Amino acid sequence: MTLFKPEMHRIQDIEAYNRKISHIPHRIVVEGTRGKSSTVRILEECIRSAGYTTLAKTTGEDPELIYNGEIISIFREHNTILLDYDNIPSILHYDVDALIIENQAITPYTMRYVHRIIQPRHVIIPNIRIDHVEGLGNDLVEMAENFTKNLFVTPERKEVYYTEPIQKVYDTVYPVLEEFAERHDDLVRLHDIEVPRKYRRLPGIENVCICTYFMEHNFGFSVDSASLLRRINQKLTIKTNEASIDYFNASKINDPVSFIHMLSYILGRTDRRVALIGYLRQDRAGRNEIFEDFLDEIAEKFGDRIDRIWLAGYGTEHLYERLPEILREVATYNVRMDDIPDILDVVREHRLVAIPIVNRVNEFMDELIKRLEDPEYTGTRGNYRFDPLTGLSEIQENASGGRPSPE
Repeated sequence: MTLFKPEMHRIQDIEAYNRKISHIPHRIVVEGTRGKSSTVRILEECIRSAGYTTLAKTTGEDPELIYNGEIISIFREHNTILLDYDNIPSILHYDVDALIIENQAITPYTMRYVHRIIQPRHVIIPNIRIDHVEGLGNDLVEMAENFTKNLFVTPERKEVYYTEPIQKVYDTVYPVLEEFAERHDDLVRLHDIEVPRKYRRLPGIENVCICTYFMEHNFGFSVDSASLLRRINQKLTIKTNEASIDYFNASKINDPVSFIHMLSYILGRTDRRVALIGYLRQDRAGRNEIFEDFLDEIAEKFGDRIDRIWLAGYGTEHLYERLPEILREVATYNVRMDDIPDILDVVREHRLVAIPIVNRVNEFMDELIKRLEDPEYTGTRGNYRFDPLTGLSEIQENASGGRPSPE
């Protein structure tokens, strides 16, 4: 039985909606830069395990609705705008105890719109790192200030939870949040969640820490942290496909601080040399530029472990010219999709670990990831697609098991 009601993808009865939302006791918005979807999924599972009925929503490349543990995937075509306020679940159709909604960090306007329609009592921020400079701010302080402005949208007092394992990022962001909370203590109570020192090198540990704290603080529920840590370690494992190519997909790790954090961890667990395969999107020029600011750090920390670099997409010659010498010597720019088979032949011949980086949602990365993943990979995103006029509608998978037809 299909639980989602696709005919109502926008709020049509505002009065009924407001009544409904006011009777949902646990309204949670998860926002920030990295790990939002993972945090939403962990929280949904934990709150459901504590005996509550849940409705959750993730965004990004593979958006999902999760109703009490049942996942309903939403097919997202490339180059289509799929914003939260277009596909927020039809809350009127569900009786739930808890809403856990991921808030896209695209622009201040889109973030605040989500606050307006969800009216959160809890705001969870796993981290704020420099990304989406096109819309969220020119530096980390300005970005953090934009996140604090979300808290003005509704007048109710909110519990705000923040954590960050990378000390230099924490030292920049936390004072902004703290100063805001002190000035607006009638609006915000800030929870500063410490990451144990022994885990700070582990990418994604902030998701575990913030969920564990939240569940204990609000529900008195003890989370199985060991199980969550095992999941993280499984995700951070170098994989080998049937063509004997080793790879780690880092293409969703879009900000350079998170990328450096991840690469430090991966290279700390192996003595292998790596090949970076990056795609630069024209509509993410700001993201491409901030990577330039970290090139010297990347060269200093990993230059002796990076065997090859291939750059595809927009402005690759510009980035190539700015690479430190140790990286420029092993880099190739203006790579095309037709070059992917040859790239992977080099990776296999030299026993390198292929690491896709910078941007995920583009045709080049589609082809690269498809070739890296195991043969049964189909790219299927579920049984629904989004249409800007009609909302979500059911679609059928191709007989071959490939991507569902958009028609």
